[in-house]
Amino acid sequence: MSVPLFISAATICRELGNTHFGTNATLKEILDSRHETAYLAPIYLPVLKKLFWDLTANQTNQMSREIQDIVGAIVILEDSLPVGPLASLLNEPLETVRIRVKSLSSVLQVPENKDEPVRVFHKSFRDFMLDPETKKDLFHIDEAAMHEKMAFHCIRVMGRNESGLRKNICRLNSYGALLSDIEDDTIADNLPIELQYAC
Repeated sequence: MSVPLFISAATICRELGNTHFGTNATLKEILDSRHETAYLAPIYLPVLKKLFWDLTANQTNQMSREIQDIVGAIVILEDSLPVGPLASLLNEPLETVRIRVKSLSSVLQVPENKDEPVRVFHKSFRDFMLDPETKKDLFHIDEAAMHEKMAFHCIRVMGRNESGLRKNICRLNSYGALLSDIEDDTIADNLPIELQYAC
């Protein structure tokens, strides 16, 4: 029980430090939600619900889509990606992805270094977002649908005209070269991170 309690305390502290609505209002929202669902939902629900405060119907739909697409990708990716490559993989504006992940910095690790990947702070957030019990919520992520969507994104990235897959993409002298013979720098110089992931 001590681990969930620590996660709860850590998440609350990050959320109170990150809030734009005042610490008293945020803390009240967290405490008032304590009976809504079991386990860590009382911690994660207020963090997500605050994103929908004072939004119009159109803005609510847009926010829901962004959470499902952007956060959905973060929680199901096999390997975490930095914000830039994540935006490219999802075909989303960089600024949209940057704003959305920063708005959830109490549950996501958002490095200052743009080359470092965005990750969830704790696996329990992933479990909560994918939980079938939350399927009626605006932020619920359908895991199977998200994997299908990511597969299409990967295919799109590999098929890009300018920066997709092409013959001898690493400009090797021999087509018989083994992967183990190709230096990491050569791969990094010729394959964008999102393309490396898509492959």
